[in-house]
Amino acid sequence: LTVLAMSTPGTGTASVSGYLRAGEYFGEYQKALVPELTAYLLTKGSTNKGKVEIAEALSEMGASMSFRAGTFAVTFGSKVVSRDLPSYLNLLGDVL
Repeated sequence: LTVLAMSTPGTGTASVSGYLRAGEYFGEYQKALVPELTAYLLTKGSTNKGKVEIAEALSEMGASMSFRAGTFAVTFGSKVVSRDLPSYLNLLGDVL
């Protein structure tokens, strides 16, 4: 898991992006759909919060959270108001 966070000076926002290695990264062609399934399941909630609770928390922060599947990884990216970055990272950690 790799996560990068960077604030954008003068805008009061921060960008967060990252990736989880999956699928063919591990040299297993028969597991090519693992990234697709992982990205899909990451949008369905976590063990602590349902997808509606997560959506409400994101809305309160004015943030977004998206996941995409690739051949070798699941990537994610978002923008969040800088003051909400710690809360956002806690929520992202819960989802991941």
